[in-house]
Amino acid sequence: MTLLHLTRCFIVGILSALFGAASNAEPTGGRFSTADGFVDIDLPIVQVESKSSTLVSVIARGKIQGVVVGFAVDLDSKWIEKPIENANNSFYLGKARLRSIGSDSDVFTKLLASLYQLPCATSRMPSRIEVEAVGLANDPRLVKSNPTKMKLFFNSNSESNYAEVFLNLDLNSKILEFHEKDPGYRAPLLRSLCST
Repeated sequence: MTLLHLTRCFIVGILSALFGAASNAEPTGGRFSTADGFVDIDLPIVQVESKSSTLVSVIARGKIQGVVVGFAVDLDSKWIEKPIENANNSFYLGKARLRSIGSDSDVFTKLLASLYQLPCATSRMPSRIEVEAVGLANDPRLVKSNPTKMKLFFNSNSESNYAEVFLNLDLNSKILEFHEKDPGYRAPLLRSLCST
């Protein structure tokens, strides 16, 4: 081995260690609020991808109450515009999915259950949860350039398991907001997030 080859190996090793450590670095802080009786969780967005079958895939991950929590959200690429009668705005109907990113997602559901003061049926978040979504007076197809406010609908065909939650994405500010719509949806939402 030449000195040049050894030097290159050494530099590559150092760079690998640095970048490898950065990808496993402790996430920045998330936040939660229980103001006015609603549980709202804000997490930093750590990764954004465009995939062929989805408009965008977002991973949010942060530290709340000393634990790392996170999950992924995929927005489908097809949204149907529905004008609001007597207004200059529209709703946008589409589909999304919440995805587990592993133990961080399992801890997210446990944290949510703790904040809701309700049990979680299992220790694992399902690998994926399909939901219906509506863009609230903004077009989710523009999520890459505009903050997007949505409402997610869980189990819309089941009255006993039906739940809603607000999900807001601001890719420029790198914030995902998972905000409570109504405390009455807590138990059915946890049934979706804590089922196998």
